[in-house]
Amino acid sequence: MKRKPFSIVIPTYNCGRKLANTLNSVLSQPRELYEIIVVDGGSGGETLSVIEEYSKDLRFVSEPDRGVYDALNKGVGMSSGRHLLFLGAGDILKGGVLERVAEILPEGEPSFAYGDAYLIRHNVRQGGTFGRKDFVGRNLCQQAIFYERQIFDLLGGFDLKYKVYADWAFNMKCFADARVRKLYLGLLVADFEGWGISDVQEDLAFKRDLPRLVRKHVGVDEYLRFRMYLARVSFYTFRHKLAGSVRAALPASLLRRQRP
Repeated sequence: MKRKPFSIVIPTYNCGRKLANTLNSVLSQPRELYEIIVVDGGSGGETLSVIEEYSKDLRFVSEPDRGVYDALNKGVGMSSGRHLLFLGAGDILKGGVLERVAEILPEGEPSFAYGDAYLIRHNVRQGGTFGRKDFVGRNLCQQAIFYERQIFDLLGGFDLKYKVYADWAFNMKCFADARVRKLYLGLLVADFEGWGISDVQEDLAFKRDLPRLVRKHVGVDEYLRFRMYLARVSFYTFRHKLAGSVRAALPASLLRRQRP
């Protein structure tokens, strides 16, 4: 059987009908272009009902996992397409986008192709061209990245010690590797709601390791600038807290005399 251009991997856990909206946006694309893989973390109720409702159009597994990046690694292992796109339940793939991307993507080399995504919550289009230095302060939108399958054979999967930003760490690794061709598509790939795990959870392991990751994947110069920035933030935070402590200790009569 001919290998399809895209494997669309959707991790789920108790997401209900949002999954149906995402699946419908994928199913509106030409069927010969993709396979759909749903990796569920052991949901029940409505989510499992939706998966069963669409079961003829996808492959799925439903079992306990170690989080969203464990699910994504499973999806990579199940995939057979040349390029992988990861969507969350509730994300909407733009009409006709797979056809347009299929015409652009290179063949025969590991490629990291990325476009733009529309953040519904803030009514803003996120994206544009990206460079290694940009990873010091921000990440690319996962919903707009097409990873050539060979990248995961070369670099491994997502590091599960990062519960929220494993994709950030992985993308830095991709951009640092000369074997991986980076390509900006200039296309709006998907709409996403926001309020994902990066909006509601903190990744202490990633925060701790970020300076090391910057040094390894971005460069020593950016690492030194980043360390200086962190030192300034730490200093001003300390000074602000100290000033607040002093003000809290002053008598009310003195506080009233101070300028705001």
